[in-house]
Amino acid sequence: MRTKFVRATHECARSGKHAFAPTSMTNLKPNTVLQRAPYVRLTLNDGDYVHVRTAGNDLYVADDILVILDVFAQPRALSEGLTLLQQRITGAIDWMQLTSTMLRLLRHGVLRELSGRVVAPAGSGIGFEAPAIHVAMLNDHRRTECYIAAIQTVVQPGDIVVDIGTGSGVLAMAAARAGARHVYAIEAGRMGRAAEAVFAANGFAEQITLLRGWSTHVTLPVRADVLVSEIIGNEPLSENVLEFTSDARQRLLQPHARLIPGRVRILALPLVVPPDIVAEQLYTPAAVQQWQAWYNIDFAPLLDYGQGTLQTFAASPHVAGQWPAIAAPVLLADIDLQQVTDLVIIGQGTTTTAHAGTLNGLGIFFELQLSPLHTLSNDPRLATPDCSWRMPVWLLKSPLAIQAGERITITYQHGTGTLAEKISITRG
Repeated sequence: MRTKFVRATHECARSGKHAFAPTSMTNLKPNTVLQRAPYVRLTLNDGDYVHVRTAGNDLYVADDILVILDVFAQPRALSEGLTLLQQRITGAIDWMQLTSTMLRLLRHGVLRELSGRVVAPAGSGIGFEAPAIHVAMLNDHRRTECYIAAIQTVVQPGDIVVDIGTGSGVLAMAAARAGARHVYAIEAGRMGRAAEAVFAANGFAEQITLLRGWSTHVTLPVRADVLVSEIIGNEPLSENVLEFTSDARQRLLQPHARLIPGRVRILALPLVVPPDIVAEQLYTPAAVQQWQAWYNIDFAPLLDYGQGTLQTFAASPHVAGQWPAIAAPVLLADIDLQQVTDLVIIGQGTTTTAHAGTLNGLGIFFELQLSPLHTLSNDPRLATPDCSWRMPVWLLKSPLAIQAGERITITYQHGTGTLAEKISITRG
């Protein structure tokens, strides 16, 4: 595998005039100018797909994304971009796949208008523009209340506060209520317009300034005393909290600014994942037998597909908290956001199993140090049903029969670009 971590800004454009373009692309104007997200990590796999990671997005697309990013390395009108792409491919099928890939990149915010707006069909509600995302976060009372309590503890009267990824604006308003002299709320997507209206409706139009765009592209008139950022993903570092925080420390903050959160701890919980859950995620002998009975086709070769590698899926922490754990959580990484400069995180932890069982999964969760008095976690043993985060669960292709008292070592990697080795486990 090869990994490319892209920081330079690329502008992209395309037209809806070309044949075989998806219908929703016709909503775009020929002169629309697009801008790729400032941080995009591409992992080129052995097959014909690419794993794409950027702030708030984690998706797999066809390898024609490489041609798309090459053509859109510079600002281009929509029609010009598609004309150049047409010269790179042959046949209607290739063109249909390529335009489908482009549409996915637009919908997921990997490509954006130059203004920073996510391009999606009107009313589509995709990604962080979707009301459901913000409904879930606001309904996660424990999450939001803990952030608000930390803000009330950390923000002092007269502080300048910057809020990265303000979303609905709830944390920016909490900072204003805590006594901040001024709050700069940064939002790249269309949600910023809604947040601005919420600020005005609650009397904060003069105290809070909305800045549209990515935090890496904006500047502040003064450096801030406090950074508030709720950009922790289901996989804790997937929304590029390290990259955005590092940039903010260098350009947007006072030398001794206070951060909310100031620390991220990543932990793994050794689990016995129930068979019915495993059967939804992996090829199993029972499933192969059932499919043969249904379709009279032998799917046994699928059992070897992915043999020896870890597979991952997202689970509700509250649901996963009901699965048996054979050991206490293992601390894999303890990241001080006030100091961290390395975007590659490699951590390791060892634990002794408390119970015998078939170890077939690792749940990855986090703890956020929001203030000296406030810690927030999606620990499955404590999670409530309204927890808006999901927990990545890594399934072992070859489960381990574990006895009580055994030592196991878990290794975690982030930013290395090696998907299959992101999590590994050894005995002894």
